[in-house]
Amino acid sequence: MEQELFEGLHKNRRWALEAVCQENLCRSWYLSYQLAGDAAGAASLLLSAWREALAALKNAKEAPGEDFQGLLLTDGPLCGYIKRVWRPRCRPWEENRMEQKTLLITGFEPFQQETINPSWEAVALLPETIGLWRLEKLRLPVVFGKAADLAIARAQQLCPQAILAVGQAGGRGAVTPELVAINTRDAAIPDNEGNAFQGQPVVPGGGDGYFATAPVRQMVQAAAAQGFPCKLSYTAGAYVCNDLFYRLLHQYRGTGVLVDFIHVPFLPEQAKNGEPSMALADMARALEALILALEP
Repeated sequence: MEQELFEGLHKNRRWALEAVCQENLCRSWYLSYQLAGDAAGAASLLLSAWREALAALKNAKEAPGEDFQGLLLTDGPLCGYIKRVWRPRCRPWEENRMEQKTLLITGFEPFQQETINPSWEAVALLPETIGLWRLEKLRLPVVFGKAADLAIARAQQLCPQAILAVGQAGGRGAVTPELVAINTRDAAIPDNEGNAFQGQPVVPGGGDGYFATAPVRQMVQAAAAQGFPCKLSYTAGAYVCNDLFYRLLHQYRGTGVLVDFIHVPFLPEQAKNGEPSMALADMARALEALILALEP
């Protein structure tokens, strides 16, 4: 089989073989890293895949067809094929590897006598890398002002290209990216430090509201197309979720940083009297779909 493939390659057959192996390995490593999320997992996945591929080759009973051989031998040596065809195909993979972006994604601690908050549980379940995005996760307190202060401080360290905050919205039956944040604090219940602001601005002198700078409609469409319950929301409330959302939009207005807030439903163990809920794994997968839709 090898003799037929490399017939006519003359002195550069060894170089051609090494070049093909290196290019294949580069692409395979990048893909395995995206799937696994870290180097250790990628190495294990890659070794397993290559073992299976080698086993399949050993069991092959037929040589590649004439069309494939002809393509390999176009212009004589295989190096011509690599320079003209293979490397241009590899280039997007190499560019993507260099263009990885940072996403700060936050979730909240439990509140109102709950022992769990699905926003943080779903965020914690996400892989470290999704598409071009390297995730930096942050758990926030359910406290007016403090949650935003911590998120902004972390963002200033990371300089992310996007910030997504995730919070719990009991009673909703879908994952709901928010369209707008308002400059109002109106607490129906106290936060985790006992603050219960009524009718106060989030930022004195700030705008009445800000629209999300992430492509929320595109995100909703992408997640819904994959079968996840996902709808656009026009109100993030006036509690700590909105407080955080407004502060982030105020801080990063005009900078090009993509910002949005995403509400998730109760987990099944939280739902009472027939309230809507969603399994944690489904929440996490829906968030992955939304994150992938951040990419142009």
